[in-house]
Amino acid sequence: MDLFSDLLAEHHGFAGLSSSGWTAPLSVEAEDASEAQRKAVGLTVELAAKAGIGEHQVVLTEVALAEVHDAALERSNFPDVVGAGEVLDILGVSKQRLHQLRTDRRFPLPMLELKSGPIWMRQAIERWAEVEWKRTPGRVKKSTTDLASDHIDRLHEIDEERRTGTAPRNRAIDLGRGRKVLEGDLERVLPTRSEPLDS
Repeated sequence: MDLFSDLLAEHHGFAGLSSSGWTAPLSVEAEDASEAQRKAVGLTVELAAKAGIGEHQVVLTEVALAEVHDAALERSNFPDVVGAGEVLDILGVSKQRLHQLRTDRRFPLPMLELKSGPIWMRQAIERWAEVEWKRTPGRVKKSTTDLASDHIDRLHEIDEERRTGTAPRNRAIDLGRGRKVLEGDLERVLPTRSEPLDS
């Protein structure tokens, strides 16, 4: 294949391998597209024989003016991809919020998962942000029941610390909304685990 590439290089070309065979883009001078195609196929078959590659069936030819071909080579054909850092910038969110958003089944799946992190198609992220995401400012507010449950769970944790001897004495326990209770008065305010919460 190296000899084939060297022979093609004389015609501003190169050889490439793929799972289905080889490719050989090259340049020829011709009056029109039909003549260019005929010359290119003939030259490619001739150079392949010289390189000892053997006979292969030509399955695809493509003809383009030199200017069009050169302009196409100037453009990247690699997709516009973004990592987590760029997604944070596009969406204007924190790393923690991005982690939460990724749990939403509508959030775009990454194109790749690398050791350095996920990679998404930029267009998929921008479209999701524009069409799917119903952004609301601020944090999600907890319901009163959730807040009460959190406080009761914390009080039970403190009670357990006190019974095991790992809690400091006479500390003030914050019950939220400016209410505090001294640890010694804990039994008075702590409902038992079997007591239902009032809604």
